[in-house]
Amino acid sequence: MQLLKLRLRGPMSLLDDGERGNLFAHPDASRPGIYLWTFLHNHCDRINKVGSAETSVALAHADHVAAFLRGEYGFHSAAEREEGTLRYVYQPQDGVEAYRAEVSNLFAELHQLRVFFAPVSVDGTLRSRIAVALENHIVTLGGKARDWLDTTRLVCLLYTSDAADDTPCV
Repeated sequence: MQLLKLRLRGPMSLLDDGERGNLFAHPDASRPGIYLWTFLHNHCDRINKVGSAETSVALAHADHVAAFLRGEYGFHSAAEREEGTLRYVYQPQDGVEAYRAEVSNLFAELHQLRVFFAPVSVDGTLRSRIAVALENHIVTLGGKARDWLDTTRLVCLLYTSDAADDTPCV
């Protein structure tokens, strides 16, 4: 059995903020890997998404940013996120007018999103299974860890795969 070590880099930013390194400028982000989207709350990074990038973490995030800007991804209320609650103010089915009305929340989300990633050069199926295992672990933790996690991707992977709180920080 081969032992696989994940060494996370981050937090990185999607938009240059002068404080965190920019994900797109990091040399290791051009490799395949696993990534976490987090929001900082009460001095803890709360994991919102776990993902797997087949060819390049940076290219996957360029696609994610483009999808956000096209209105294909939902986003949360910035004010409520600051208070510790995630509530969608926009979902793709809401339409163009709702997107326009909430666009300030979109840019706040993109600005506040913190990305951690680990280059992982293994078979894509194994990389996806690692991401699913991380998500399952967070779900199992329950509590605040589970409350901040968006499992939409997890559900899709479980359906398409061949494979059968009070936590202060995650």
